[in-house]
Amino acid sequence: MNRLELKALRLQLFLDVVEAADLIGKFRPRTWEYIESGKYEIYDDVLETCSKIMQDRKSLYSALENSKELPLYGTMANYLRDFPNRDKLDWKMYQSVVTQLFLEEKIRLV
Repeated sequence: MNRLELKALRLQLFLDVVEAADLIGKFRPRTWEYIESGKYEIYDDVLETCSKIMQDRKSLYSALENSKELPLYGTMANYLRDFPNRDKLDWKMYQSVVTQLFLEEKIRLV
């Protein structure tokens, strides 16, 4: 993964720099900005985390792709009502997958 692919993943998950730094990198937002700009190399633990996220996202896509309708949760609180043991990264991943399925005209949003 290079810096542009890292940024693409962040954007695909609807994460801003602050969220990505916190949820994926576990470091300050400035560090994430330096990585995306090419000033810093991508840390190995970030690469591992991103690889896992990409695999989890593919699995979620496969699990949801045959649905007819899916909710698009406007807030994390609404998401947590249906999925109480999940976290913010799970919510963002879900939103990403559901949005992709909608744009591919595979589902209706409810």
